Amino acid sequence: MSEYNSTQESNAAEGDTTCSSDEPSKARSIRTTTHLITGSITHQVAVLFDHSGIDKIGSSRHEAKEIALARLAEQGISATKHNLGKNMGVHGYRHADELRRVWRELANYAKSEHGIRNIRELTGGHVRDYLASKVDQGVKMETVRIYSSYCEKLETALNRWSERFASTNSFYFGHDIQFVRDLAKDEGLRQGTEARAYRDPEALVRNVQGEKPEKFALAARIQHEGGARISEVSRIRENDLRGLLQHPTRGVQGAFNVEGKGGKFRLIYISEGTYKLLESAIRAAGGEWGLQRHRNRDLCEHRAYGRALKEAAQHTGQHYSGSHGLRHSFAQARMNELIASGVVREVALYQVSKELGHQRPDISEHYLRC
Repeated sequence: MSEYNSTQESNAAEGDTTCSSDEPSKARSIRTTTHLITGSITHQVAVLFDHSGIDKIGSSRHEAKEIALARLAEQGISATKHNLGKNMGVHGYRHADELRRVWRELANYAKSEHGIRNIRELTGGHVRDYLASKVDQGVKMETVRIYSSYCEKLETALNRWSERFASTNSFYFGHDIQFVRDLAKDEGLRQGTEARAYRDPEALVRNVQGEKPEKFALAARIQHEGGARISEVSRIRENDLRGLLQHPTRGVQGAFNVEGKGGKFRLIYISEGTYKLLESAIRAAGGEWGLQRHRNRDLCEHRAYGRALKEAAQHTGQHYSGSHGLRHSFAQARMNELIASGVVREVALYQVSKELGHQRPDISEHYLRC
């Protein structure tokens, strides 16, 4: 029997296994169903926060820390600041408000992008896509870290709720959250600064050198001309190439297929010259080319590429904005190009959003900030 229909399971979880026969049936219903995660996203988040046991507002943070330390020691887990934060409850009103706001935003994102209607259906993949959308906007590194910690707290809350009311359920978002943290570093997101378009992206691209100058310069050209994410220049195979095609507004362009965020496919268009360089690079590499990610910082081409971009930015007198700044430059150039050709702004924004791999035009507004 489902936990949603089991009165006995609900009563036991609330610590009340009996209900006197003279109690009104309405009162019995309220006592046994208030913990159920149903209804609107706002209501689901409120119920989870109230009934998972992480609401510790008004209780001693010091005592909670001691309890968390003991729990970690019992589990053989190191008592790092990160692990402590994940295992402690919420003790402040502002923290609670912000936590619930992010949970609602995540749940609404999963609903609109993946059709998820209940937060108990969330998976690590949904969390990864949501956090990756923040990286995609070029937010500050602190923002990625804060949102990641709130998603970890969501994992804790869902597991504690499940332990009380649905013991068969288990949630783990750790690997997906770490993936996005690494992605944010690869994209070159910075402390205290959101990504912005480069003042002179052409000069930046021309001056890219680094440890592998030809490879890094080609990656920069693809990002600048096609608006590609760094993950989309990490693995381009020969069968992804689509040849020279007629672009709707840019004439003949080279095109290749990518699987972007959320498993969605799209064509990325680049100049004919860049496309020929990409073709040659793929053939020389044995059918697959791209920037390689590696846990070892010394072997990670993403990091080395970021250093090359930073050196090029310094050499050309520009503020370093990571590889993501090239997507911002692409978006702004395309908007200007389309509007100059007579396309109304709403239509232009929709077109640029498609080319960036976004489903909602409002997300792309972030790229147009100067």
